Amino acid sequence: MIIVKVFGGLGNQLFQYALALKLAKKNNSKIVFDLSWFNSKTSFATKREFELKYFNISLNYNTSLYDKFKLLFYNNKVLKHLPINKKLNIIGDSDEINFNKIDNVYLNGFWHSYSYFDDIKSSLFIELSLNNNFDISSDLRSKILTNNNSVSVHIRRTDYINNQFYAQCTMNYFQNAIHLIAEKINNPVFFIFSDDLEYVKKNLVTNQTVYFSTNQNLEMATVEDFFNMQSCKHHIISNSTFSWWASWLNPNPNKIVIIPKRWYTNPDENSSGYYLDSYIILDNVH
Repeated sequence: MIIVKVFGGLGNQLFQYALALKLAKKNNSKIVFDLSWFNSKTSFATKREFELKYFNISLNYNTSLYDKFKLLFYNNKVLKHLPINKKLNIIGDSDEINFNKIDNVYLNGFWHSYSYFDDIKSSLFIELSLNNNFDISSDLRSKILTNNNSVSVHIRRTDYINNQFYAQCTMNYFQNAIHLIAEKINNPVFFIFSDDLEYVKKNLVTNQTVYFSTNQNLEMATVEDFFNMQSCKHHIISNSTFSWWASWLNPNPNKIVIIPKRWYTNPDENSSGYYLDSYIILDNVH
């Protein structure tokens, strides 16, 4: 059994699930989700929802094994001293993972690197598609699906303005990226996704054709934006796991992905797991 602690926004949840799926496939195991984080009072974190439920994956919430030891309420350091550790391998970001013959695992980390799961890409493309029980049809989606040169532009702003950990992408970065895309493909149409649309409309200067995502589906707004971005042919992403995943799951073999050079405020922080060889890197802080 692979138990994975799920936390954070959709991008983080996808990284966590992808590693769990890799381990489950390697060891013929089932995946169980620890969703305790979503019910905890985490005051320093942006309020999030468990959004993997909208994807085409099997969900197992059986908690009987770790409820016995109150697993949901402990961090890794405490877990390693509990009797349950005789049955579970507790693995965090800093731990080395042996993918072969490892079972009864509790995963608690971010796992921000495509190298963990690149070899199961075909499986992820199937499982990380939209669940058929949900509908995200809209005029914007119709425009995206019928346009041969659609480009998603993800501009993340509000929670990065005073964030000391993540670098903030300047408008110059997005304008330069739009200009570069326009040089590479004919008649591109840009679809803007942002948590601060009013700011973007006032400050993004371009003579290209642009549409803005203003979906009114509050319950599924994040998921709707995600799949609309993923359905575009090309991508300009922020330093955000949300738009990173939307671009990575795009099956277009000729896609152009423009990615920020500086992911974190600290240039020494390891961000290599986001950068595929085919991605175009642009300066995003000047």
